[in-house]
Amino acid sequence: MVKNLLFLLLFAGLVQMNAQSVTIAAAADLRFALDDITKLYKDEHQDVKVDVIYGSSGNLFQQITNQAPFDLFFSADISFPQKLEEQKLTSGKPTIYAVGHLVLWSASKDVSKGLGLLKSEDIKKISIANPEIAPYGKRAVESLKYYKLYDIIKDKIVKGDNVSQAAQFVLTGN
Repeated sequence: MVKNLLFLLLFAGLVQMNAQSVTIAAAADLRFALDDITKLYKDEHQDVKVDVIYGSSGNLFQQITNQAPFDLFFSADISFPQKLEEQKLTSGKPTIYAVGHLVLWSASKDVSKGLGLLKSEDIKKISIANPEIAPYGKRAVESLKYYKLYDIIKDKIVKGDNVSQAAQFVLTGN
C-alpha cells in the first residue's frame, strides 16, 4: 500500500511539474520502497530522468534550506516539510504519505522479551539513528526516556547517520 501511495505521489508530482527530470530528496528509510517505485516509474516513463538522493531528513532539510535543487522531498517526519512551508520553500502544503513505527530488532537476539532486553549485560551496543538529524533516532530516544531506559543504556548507544545506517550496524554486527 505504501508503495502504491508513493508511486501515486511521485507520479502526481511529476505530472504537475511536467518535468523531463526530477531530483528527489528522500529519508533513508524509504530506500527499499522508493528504489522499486522509481524503477516502475522509469519503466513507464522512459523520457523522464529520476534521481533519488537518500539521507537523514534533517540533513536533507538543511540542504533544501541552502538551496539544494530538489524537486520533491520525502521526509521521515512531517515537521521538516512544515518548516520548509513556513519558510516559503514549498509550492504547496506537505502531505503525509505514511506513518512509521519504531521497532526493536536484532540479527542475533530474541527480542520478543521487549525493551527490557536492552538492560541485559549480553547487549553491548544499541544502534539508533542520530537523534539530532534523524526523526527515527529522535523518537527512539523519546521512547527510551518514556520507558526510563535511556539513562541506563545510553553508554551502549551507537548512532548511525540515518535509520538505514543504524539498521546496517545491527545487520553486520558493527
